[in-house]
Amino acid sequence: MLTLMLGRAGTGKTAFVMNDIRMRMDAGQTGLLLIVPEQYSHDAERQLCAVCGDKLSLNGETLSFTRLCGHVFSEAGGAPERILDAGGQILAMHRALESVASRLNVFGAKWLRAELLEKLLDAVKEFKSRNISPDALGQIAEQASNPLRDKLRDLSLIFHAYEALLSARGGDVSDKLALLAGMIGESAVGDAGHIYFDGFNDFTALELRVIEELLKKNAEMTICLTCDPNDDGEVFEITSETARRLQRLAGEYNAGVKIVLKHGDGSSVSLAKLENSTRAAPSKAAELVFLEQHLFGYAAVTFPGQCRAITVCSAPSRYAECESAASKVLELVRAGYRWRDISVMARD
Repeated sequence: MLTLMLGRAGTGKTAFVMNDIRMRMDAGQTGLLLIVPEQYSHDAERQLCAVCGDKLSLNGETLSFTRLCGHVFSEAGGAPERILDAGGQILAMHRALESVASRLNVFGAKWLRAELLEKLLDAVKEFKSRNISPDALGQIAEQASNPLRDKLRDLSLIFHAYEALLSARGGDVSDKLALLAGMIGESAVGDAGHIYFDGFNDFTALELRVIEELLKKNAEMTICLTCDPNDDGEVFEITSETARRLQRLAGEYNAGVKIVLKHGDGSSVSLAKLENSTRAAPSKAAELVFLEQHLFGYAAVTFPGQCRAITVCSAPSRYAECESAASKVLELVRAGYRWRDISVMARD
């Protein structure tokens, strides 16, 4: 059974997942996995420990896709003997480019600079995440016209040479996810318990292959996505397409699909009954909910009421901007807030 938990930001999808894991643990269920993006794994683990307590280590754990690889390989084997680090990948790409330099039309030995090698590695990682092989890239090149054809052909040759070196000397991190997709069916992951995916807006082709293999095993899964089926704007386009793709995948393997829409007050409604339902009043600050719903819209709308939760400040310089933020933080702390209650976000 696949459950798609949909809802806008702040509607309680993560809180639902945490509490559902706790209730399943209290009922004696084991094999509970929470899979989150790499950068969110530590924070999610802390949150889950706070909700579930000491029993979590016996009944479930928080993983990223990378740590899921280690989980499966430790059980079923099959991990590459050596994984090249970033420096080893640069050296392997240098060797690969050198080996095919005489056959390249666009790239060549004169391009052997660190900047280009890093960009080629990024391209190879992107191809692997999209499940594009060197042969497939070569076929795409034949269908294109110049100058794109020559560039794609060169990339295909370099990709071939790089993969040949990896097969002889050890894989890279990107290969672990492909191995995971091929081996997760042989592991105990998904045989019992429940698997939750939270914090993702989209999945790469290899990550979708992992989910597909779990659907083949008829694993119980809940996938949370931030989107609003009632909003057809661009903001939720990617996550809405991800939800449709997951629904199609589940249909291919005759896995049941349950689609739930979360509202701001914590209530939920079946998506099939959504047309006949009314949106419940959100419990969050009304100004922030209004901003989240209309920030990227095209219509000019005005908040109906006095705005207290949002303040816009105009500063003459970046220094003054930072100084203003720092003084506000100190004001909040002196008023009784904890440092951990306050976040400062910058563009970069």
